[in-house]
Amino acid sequence: MKFQGSGFAVTVPERTLDASAYTFVLADLGGFPPNLTVRFEAAEDLNLEQRVAAVLDDYRRALENLTVIGSVPVRARGEWRYATHVVEWGGASSRIRQKQLFLWVPNPAPTLYVLTGTDLAEDFSRSEPVFDEIIRSFEPNGVNALR
Repeated sequence: MKFQGSGFAVTVPERTLDASAYTFVLADLGGFPPNLTVRFEAAEDLNLEQRVAAVLDDYRRALENLTVIGSVPVRARGEWRYATHVVEWGGASSRIRQKQLFLWVPNPAPTLYVLTGTDLAEDFSRSEPVFDEIIRSFEPNGVNALR
């Protein structure tokens, strides 16, 4: 099968799964380049509440001084299910803030998308509107880059 990426193509064996992560780096507004990452995975039997809780538990174990700034519990929009949270961690001079959207789309193939916007906490008010605009434009389309 051939995989068509952004500016490249590779041939991979049959039954290879595309588990790409795409990272978009925004214009540097301060000392850290804000970025938005899109990850996805096949997720047929997904309990979204448990997945979001597990991610937060992992963060609590791995990140220094983690604070949950806000969250939206799992909600539905048609067939789609989604949840969001904003977290912050790190030392006083280098706190990172991150907004995550978890979006489960059942058709055409059950898929979990995780969109993550990351910036310094002190600059997040400038980057968050850009992250929100990108997130609002997100459209699952069922196109598979592996053919």
